[in-house]
Amino acid sequence: MSNAEEVTVVIVPFPAHGHLNQLLHFSLLLSTRSGMTVHFASTASHNRQAKLRLQGWPLSSLSSIHFHDLPLPSIPSPPPNPHSPYSFPTHLQPLFDSTDLIRSPLSSLLLSLSVSFRRLVVIHDRLISLDCFEAAAIPNAESYTFCGPSAAFLCEVEQLMKQGNDLEELASPEFIRFIERRRRDVVTSSGFIINTCREVESEFIDILALQEDFFGKPIFAIGPLNPVPVIIWRNFRNKQH
Repeated sequence: MSNAEEVTVVIVPFPAHGHLNQLLHFSLLLSTRSGMTVHFASTASHNRQAKLRLQGWPLSSLSSIHFHDLPLPSIPSPPPNPHSPYSFPTHLQPLFDSTDLIRSPLSSLLLSLSVSFRRLVVIHDRLISLDCFEAAAIPNAESYTFCGPSAAFLCEVEQLMKQGNDLEELASPEFIRFIERRRRDVVTSSGFIINTCREVESEFIDILALQEDFFGKPIFAIGPLNPVPVIIWRNFRNKQH
């Protein structure tokens, strides 16, 4: 068994396009450049959505990832409210709340993979509860929390919440309560992965490392994840970063 085959990575995104998109790019980077076995676990509809909206990669690259459709019952949701006082898709809140229902099938997936690899690494969106990971007590596994927003934004939110300020300009009260619950779920995380880079946000990354929510754990800046074609004018070639 090679070093790459000894380690498998399971990516668990939050079911919203901006979150799906970032973690799909990260999955492709891991699978195509490191040779690791990468599993992408979400609902069937969100796996399909992520594939259809892929940009910056050839469609053939998706074959390097193992997609797992986690069962989720049909969730009744209200229609979008164009007159909502919040600049936020409040009609999706029932879907967000329902992500707790993937814990059991996700736990089964992690247990099945853990017996085939020496080391199992789970990377989950910060808005996904990984209580099932702790409950499974898999000895050869560890989890990392992925944060999609910039470090500057995370610092601002942490500061506002610490001061007890109203966050309703950012999201609905229901979603803010949802975030509060998820903040308590990252205690068992081995570290944090942020879609940013030190060249741009080193000061904010260092500030985050001191915040209570980050528990003094390592922070890995691995962005930007979205592939951006950069024109090299000297030889008129496009280079992907």
